[in-house]
Amino acid sequence: MIRSPEAHPCRALPAQGATPARRSLLRLISADAPDASASAGRAPAGPAPAAVARAIADAERRPLAWVDRDGVLRLVNAAFAALLGAEPATLEGRSACDLLCADAPGRAQALLRAAFRGALHRTDLTALRGGREYGLKVELAAVGRGASAALCIDVHEVVERAPPPVACGAAGDLDYRISAGASDFGRLLALSGAGAEAALRVGRRCHEVLHGRPSPCPGCPALRGGGEAWPRVEVRRAARTRGFEVATATALPGDEVLVAVRRVDDAALAAVREARTAELVRRFELSPREEEVLRLLLIGRQAADIGTALGITPRTAKFHQSNVLRKLGASSRRDLLGLAS
Repeated sequence: MIRSPEAHPCRALPAQGATPARRSLLRLISADAPDASASAGRAPAGPAPAAVARAIADAERRPLAWVDRDGVLRLVNAAFAALLGAEPATLEGRSACDLLCADAPGRAQALLRAAFRGALHRTDLTALRGGREYGLKVELAAVGRGASAALCIDVHEVVERAPPPVACGAAGDLDYRISAGASDFGRLLALSGAGAEAALRVGRRCHEVLHGRPSPCPGCPALRGGGEAWPRVEVRRAARTRGFEVATATALPGDEVLVAVRRVDDAALAAVREARTAELVRRFELSPREEEVLRLLLIGRQAADIGTALGITPRTAKFHQSNVLRKLGASSRRDLLGLAS
């Protein structure tokens, strides 16, 4: 994945440049295929090129890796393996695209082709280690020709990236468990429903990684006064989407809180209103005409408008309105809205 590193603390690695040892190593990597002496039946003199290459690579302080034209790691040094939290033997033979460009394999292949052509010498890659995302500033150098050609990936800076905030409304339904302690309130203990990067957010504050806020959200149901009963519900406009989200906080043992966020779009809200209105009509045995008046009252129509819509006089409309209010035990339109919501 080709990305621009964000402004987070980084670790710059010592510059080394194209040392004689590096050039020798590149020649050995290219010569790793059977050479002319082997094909002629003569035993090669001295240590095998792969063994010499391994020794030289591990002597380098910066993380280094070599890939072939198919993007397969042919050799990694100890520093590169440590960067990914693995042993060299477990990385060699695997796809560099999967390890360094997992979410953009198509772009990774294009990157490799450009580097082998000599059209790309520096770029940014991304690696995952221990649930954390790291940006890598790398230099690329192609060596050799034909099938024996290799591409050297030289890592000269490592940047830990904080995952971008995921607005609850944009992410859809979420379930997360947080600490409710005074010293670490909001620390994510578990998170599901935020996509493949959910693991990157655990351990951080929920208001930072889910809402992009430096402090707890106003109206947070997990932070309300201790006298309020559980579960606690907060309804709010969903971020960057139409509709609302309902956050329900439930107390758990051990000073923890489970928060469930569910999206409710405008169509769902309309369906709820319709179902609630139908329930009121059945419960209070409204006549068909009174039902028509109730529906118009709930959308804010006045008596004159109701009369026009139903083809009756304003006086008759007011008569039906009074009957509706009396049957439902409401004294005003506001009471009607409360019953229907």
